Amino acid sequence: MATLPLLEQAIAAHGGRERFNALQQVRVRVEHLGGMIPWLTGLGKSYPQPAEFQVDFRSGRVSFLRYPNEHSVTVYQRGGVSCDGREIPDYRRRFDGWSKRRRWDPSDAAYFFGYAFWDYLTIPYSLENASITEASNDCIVRVQPEGTDSHSAVQRFYFDRSGRLARHDYRADVIGRIFTGAHLSTDYAEHTPILFAQTRRVYARVRALRTPVSVLDARLRVVSWECSEYEH
Repeated sequence: MATLPLLEQAIAAHGGRERFNALQQVRVRVEHLGGMIPWLTGLGKSYPQPAEFQVDFRSGRVSFLRYPNEHSVTVYQRGGVSCDGREIPDYRRRFDGWSKRRRWDPSDAAYFFGYAFWDYLTIPYSLENASITEASNDCIVRVQPEGTDSHSAVQRFYFDRSGRLARHDYRADVIGRIFTGAHLSTDYAEHTPILFAQTRRVYARVRALRTPVSVLDARLRVVSWECSEYEH
């Protein structure tokens, strides 16, 4: 499949294929996590805020360090969650039906934030291998099978004139089909091999309209990374 011009521009603006392919590992500190959705799901009550996570690009693994306590590491990897020797594959099934309405435990949170952080660090590069269409000169639509380990089957990505991802629209299916959001990305880290938005805020959305109601906000800081050799 030919790469769309907008996607080519976005990949170049975020650092380029060569840098992304050389990237082996990134560690990110979660400085703040708040908003209505974390509160509703039990942040600070039934599960703690993750302090730091590490993304391993070769294995597809997201490791939440010292989580849910100082002596544990909880891992999200390709749809499954493991912690302290307990492995739960195909974790999304735990959110079927009315179970969406429960308060989360640490494994539930690791699943949600695991696939979300994986998406956030691999977009726009992962769009090359997805079923996509260019809806306009600033928007790409990705369509995935229902039940894919991501927010929803249909997602829209809006890029600014420089090619940076500015807005990401989706429905958070594991929370409920009414939870549609417009995710705004700002404060891009430019000292890293690839660009990564460190300030993220999600607003409630009605169709294409972004409302002023903020439902999630996060401040993330890239603290380290590992790369193989690449030509500058």
